[in-house]
Amino acid sequence: MLGNVINVTYGYLTKSNRIALNIPKSHINDAFVIAGGDNQTRSNIQYFIKQVRKCNRKLFRGDRSRIKNTAPRFIKGFQRYDKVLWDGVECFIFGRRSTGYFDIRKLDGTKLNSSVKYSYLSLIESANTFLIERRMALLPALKSGVSEP
Repeated sequence: MLGNVINVTYGYLTKSNRIALNIPKSHINDAFVIAGGDNQTRSNIQYFIKQVRKCNRKLFRGDRSRIKNTAPRFIKGFQRYDKVLWDGVECFIFGRRSTGYFDIRKLDGTKLNSSVKYSYLSLIESANTFLIERRMALLPALKSGVSEP
């Protein structure tokens, strides 16, 4: 445990430092302020992570049903939560149909298309427990007198 240092901070300190830097309230900006940031160059890339189940463990179709859930895991080489490229946009498969059509969405729930044929999709990354979406963050301008390189 050499070199590990834990510093406690409080919300009122983070808020006052954030207000002094004239940046809006958000998780990414609070993390920047807590890390001691003031005039460092910031990356405009942020990662949005969502945890989903790894397997489909549902044995029956409904809540009180006795009908077996016989849906296959893979359809036309795709499964739920695969990261795919559709029309130049990275998205995730949230629903599948045995005919080869898929419901694709972004991680924030934005539905891009509810019925896309498998031939229009290309697999980027197979499904994981953690789905990671790369986004471009809108960074605030720093306070006057501090220039950004």
